[in-house]
Parts: sequence; structure tokens; C-alpha cells
Amino acid sequence: MRFEVLLFFIYMKGINTFNKSEKLCHEVDIEALWKEGRRFTVYPFRIVCRPREEGYGVKVLIIARKKQFRHAVDRNRWKRIVREAYRLQKHALDGKDMDLCFMVLGTDLPVWDKVFPKMTEVLDKIKN
Repeated sequence: MRFEVLLFFIYMKGINTFNKSEKLCHEVDIEALWKEGRRFTVYPFRIVCRPREEGYGVKVLIIARKKQFRHAVDRNRWKRIVREAYRLQKHALDGKDMDLCFMVLGTDLPVWDKVFPKMTEVLDKIKN
């Protein structure tokens, strides 16, 4: 029984990760996302998404603007909570190939109980 549980955890290990390969980093891709992307808002996020060629996967950019959050601590907290909410629910976008940007619109500090359901709503909207 213990061996089967160990194998299960080894198999599941890579599912809830958020590696460098899943982050949108290249300036050319980010510019193309801003020019060609489809925009919609689900408070506290503005989402920009752009479909890509097959086999590309989903790449994510998370933005918390300095104009809204003067302190780096607040910006980093928003990004950390958004990243965690996405990481736990990214399986909803399996089979999709796109670039995504989550821009934080709210001015108050994030609360996990509010961000997590909003992320679910956003991913459902993108999926359909």
C-alpha cells in the first residue's frame, strides 16, 4: 500500500507547478499580447488573452502596477496570491494554447477567500 501511495505522489508531483516555461517573459510576445489580445474584466482582474499555435501551451504574465500599489511589499503580495490561485487551478486550461495576462485592478490588499473564486470565474470564462 505504501509503495502505491509513493508512486501516486511521484506521478502527481508535476501537476501543480509554475515553472519558468509557463511564464510569459519575452518582450516580443508581451508586445504582441498587448496589440492582438482580447481584453475583459472580472474584478479585481483585467485579463488579456491571445491564442497561440498548437503545442505552445499556456504562458502567464501577472502585473500589479506601481501606480496602484506604492509599496513593493503590496505588489509582491498581490502577485504571490494571484500566482498561487492560478497554479492550483491551471488544470482548467489543459489543452489550450495561449498567452495570458492578469492585471490587478483592486486597490485594497488581497484576501485569499476573494481572489481564489475570482480566479475560478476567470478561468471558466477563458475556457468557454
